[in-house]
Parts: sequence; structure tokens; C-alpha cells
Amino acid sequence: MKRQAIAAWGALPALLFVGLSHARAESISWSYSWTVNPTAVTSNDGSLGKVTFLPSAGGPIIGSLDSGDGVLAATLEATAPAAGTAVFTNRGYDLAMHLTDNASNASTALTFSGALSGGLGGNDALTNSFQGLTSKSVTLGANQYTVTVGLFVPPLPEVSGRLGANVTVTASGKSVPPPVASVPEPSALLLGWGGASLAGAWACWCRSRTRRESLQSA
Repeated sequence: MKRQAIAAWGALPALLFVGLSHARAESISWSYSWTVNPTAVTSNDGSLGKVTFLPSAGGPIIGSLDSGDGVLAATLEATAPAAGTAVFTNRGYDLAMHLTDNASNASTALTFSGALSGGLGGNDALTNSFQGLTSKSVTLGANQYTVTVGLFVPPLPEVSGRLGANVTVTASGKSVPPPVASVPEPSALLLGWGGASLAGAWACWCRSRTRRESLQSA
């Protein structure tokens, strides 16, 4: 029981640090903007059809946006031929998120690569595939940002589509957590108690011996 109590008290500072880190993550302020290169992806022939990217920007935002539609990266506008189908085969583009940690004013860009395939026109069936890493993390100031792309709603000639991402914000751990209180093991406590007891006994014996010698000499 004593060992469990000691362990519980020793873990208390670490638990408090975790709680404070979670609370701090919920108050982190950040801003963003997106860029796309190229700004329009054309069909295989180069002119029959195209998808235009309209990047978004926003902020300040508090905490994570990692549920539902997350963060809008770009609105997609489709242009289809008057007749026939514009064919897309792995038509590539680069999508970059420019992040700013508002507390430190530190910023960076995380770039993802994607490709469009399918058709526009008689057969509207565009698909998107991200190539390489779809999740990247970076530390800005005292906070860590993880950006994960994946949301894709295909555009139609009369209906806009969109690209989106989730952003998770956490305390980076750069701030050093408070040290766990140093609690001696029970064995160390016993050794210390034993040493103190022996020292006390020796002092008592010495006093008693001195007293006897004084009486004898008297």
C-alpha cells in the first residue's frame, strides 16, 4: 500500500503536465494560406478540358481542425468541352500549405503532390490521388502541427469541387516538463532508518559510558 501511495505521488507532477499541455494546445492560435502549382491542370491534349484551383486562406484559428471537412485547401472549377470527353491521366500538381504560428510568428510551408485522372465532358468521372506522404508534421515556436491531406470532392462543369486537409495542433514538448519528484525506494528508507537508529544507539552508549566514568572517578 505504501509503495502504491509513493508511486501515485511521484506520478502526480507528470499527470499535471499532461493536463496543462492539453489545455495549452486548445488555445494555440495559427493562420494559413494555400498555393497550387500549376493553378490549372489541363487534360492530356493540353486544351480540351481543365480544372482550375482556387486556393483558400484563413485565420486566426484556435486549436485543431481535424474533424469533418477540416480546412478547405482549394475550390476546384471544371471546364469541359462542348462535345466529347476531356481525358486526364495522372495530371500532376503540387499543393502547399503555408502555416504560421501566431504566438511566435514562425512559419513554414508543407508541400503535397497529387494527380488527377478520369474525364470531363460526356463522362464526368474525375479522381484524385495523392503521391508520396499524405501527412507531415512541423514544429513552429513551441507547438507541433500535423497536416494530413485526403479530402477530395470532384468538380463538375456546373458544380465546384474541393480539396481539404486536417490540421492537428499539439504542444511540441519544447517546454521542459516539471521534474518528477524524487521519492526514495522503501529499501532506501529502511537503510536510512537503520543507519539513524545505529547512530542514535551509539550516541546513547557513549553518554552512558561517560556518566559511569564520571561516577567512578568521583
